[in-house]
Amino acid sequence: MSAPCHCSREKTARAVKNGAGWIIPGVVLALMPKCPLCLAAWISLLLGIGVTTSTATALHGGVILLCVVLVTFFLVRQLLMRPG
Repeated sequence: MSAPCHCSREKTARAVKNGAGWIIPGVVLALMPKCPLCLAAWISLLLGIGVTTSTATALHGGVILLCVVLVTFFLVRQLLMRPG
């Protein structure tokens, strides 16, 4: 008797993982407040701590840069993994 095939489960798990890699940075970019002061207000409301304007500006730029780098990484990885 042979063992059951788990290929479809592995493919599904890999597809979900790859999809999450694309979705998370995109959602963060879409929901990111457009100005650093709005980001400071959200941080204050959600975490209960205040941040300075300079900190919010640096955090705003850093999060946007991180998301763009991640999306670029996933795009390059997807293009390199294409068959043919």
